[in-house]
Amino acid sequence: MTNVNSIVKFNFKLDCQKGISVYIMVSTSMNIFSFFSSKTLSEINSGINKKIKVVEVMGKKIIYVAGAEQTGGTITGMWRKIDPVMINIAEKFFKLKDTPTLKIIKSDALIFLQNNHKKYGIIVVDLFIGKYNPEKFRSYGFFRLLKNNLNAEGLILYNSHYHADKPYEINNLLKVCRKVFPAGDIIVKYPFSRIILLK
Repeated sequence: MTNVNSIVKFNFKLDCQKGISVYIMVSTSMNIFSFFSSKTLSEINSGINKKIKVVEVMGKKIIYVAGAEQTGGTITGMWRKIDPVMINIAEKFFKLKDTPTLKIIKSDALIFLQNNHKKYGIIVVDLFIGKYNPEKFRSYGFFRLLKNNLNAEGLILYNSHYHADKPYEINNLLKVCRKVFPAGDIIVKYPFSRIILLK
């Protein structure tokens, strides 16, 4: 059992909310600030995604590819060029093997969608090579395939790359999306990506 030397109280104030108090037990051997600093868990080189880094910050594990944080909360086993390194990272650091209801499909996303006969209620698209979605997955044809794989009430969550100096890219993507899906709106904004809801 850890010898607790003291209890430290932190007060946080969030916008438009009451303050939150957090109590942390500090042992004599613990550096209190280590909880708040980032710790690199692994650095892996991939032939497809180049340098991949797994970092832990405040207990949360984050994947960085080409220096960009991968914000997707859902990790699947489909990439345009299947990257076994990403699948191994997901299994090792995010305990995918411990999730009995998750099925990892190691397949090209386009081939999977073209050959799939099952309809889904939700499809999460998080296809990146480095910091960008490959153009093939930003095309009218790809969005038609997605729609063909949805049930009547289904929806798509599409994680698009975003660069503030190229706003036309996201605007062009939204135009393509809206040719297939009548409702297409950005619902979450991250510094380098936008989550689009399509239905």
